Amino acid sequence: MKNDLRKLLRWVCRKLTYNDLASVVPVLLEVLNGSRQDIELKPQEVRPPHYRQFRVDPQPPLCEPLLPHAPQKDWEELQADHLRATGKTIAKVARRTGSPMPPEKCRCRHCHAPVRYLYLNNGKLGSQVQCKICKRTSPTDKPRRESKARYWCPHCGYALFRWKEDGLCTAFKCPNDHCPVYVRNLAQLTPEEHAMRKAGNTSQFKLRYLFREYHFASQDLPLKRPEDAPVDLNRIHHSLHTLGLCLTFSISLGLSARLTAQALERVFGIRISHQTVVNYIKAAACQLADFTDENSPVPEGTCAADETYIKSGGQTRYTWLVITETRRAICG
Repeated sequence: MKNDLRKLLRWVCRKLTYNDLASVVPVLLEVLNGSRQDIELKPQEVRPPHYRQFRVDPQPPLCEPLLPHAPQKDWEELQADHLRATGKTIAKVARRTGSPMPPEKCRCRHCHAPVRYLYLNNGKLGSQVQCKICKRTSPTDKPRRESKARYWCPHCGYALFRWKEDGLCTAFKCPNDHCPVYVRNLAQLTPEEHAMRKAGNTSQFKLRYLFREYHFASQDLPLKRPEDAPVDLNRIHHSLHTLGLCLTFSISLGLSARLTAQALERVFGIRISHQTVVNYIKAAACQLADFTDENSPVPEGTCAADETYIKSGGQTRYTWLVITETRRAICG
């Protein structure tokens, strides 16, 4: 947005003379203070409160499906509890003539009830049975298609499906409409946001559990270190005090090499070229590289990373700064 405004200002300045621009400025000031009602500004875009923002879910996905709960009681114990409570036993499944039967060796996964207390729960498909003792479902002995899922939702246990993929990462999303995360985020939407979802603007809100798998690992990233120093700091033409000022302005204050050279000349009267500033920075980096590698903390436990990028030579360069949760020190 800032670049677009700069382009617009440059275009306006090319179209106007100095006198024209001096006449336009008072009109712009009247528009800002609200005294000019005949000129309307573009209405400011107001984003909804739950507008989609890039944020990472705190819990990582499961790499294995959730196992069923261990049976608390065997089917005979449940049958005895039912007899004491009601005075009756749970009868066997009354099957109709010609109705499909579960496999003879099939048993309930939860209470180990035999086949006489089980009935098919999905008709002719015959891959699931329901138990009359514990009222829970179990798979039959029929072979099932092996799941190709790689991750499962940590909140509901559903398999995550591959949603998006690019050269940097692959995004997986939970499809369960009854997932606690989806239900909670859906309930937090305002009536206006619900209207936007019905109109088809569902991508503006993050409702489901999402996990991104990046296609690189820390051990695969090459460690970039400075090459040979362009100058010898022990034989430079300026004093070490000037070297310290160069590093202070360029590293601590984040000034460019040209701005650093201008600041040294205007503030301290030191005339130095911007290329000399660059050479000093590279030489200091070569001196500090070994010390940094030996004394940097090793990443351990939970770490946080911040990504930034700059454009250099027409290409976008990405940089990550990693800090540990316990030491709060830059470790990568």
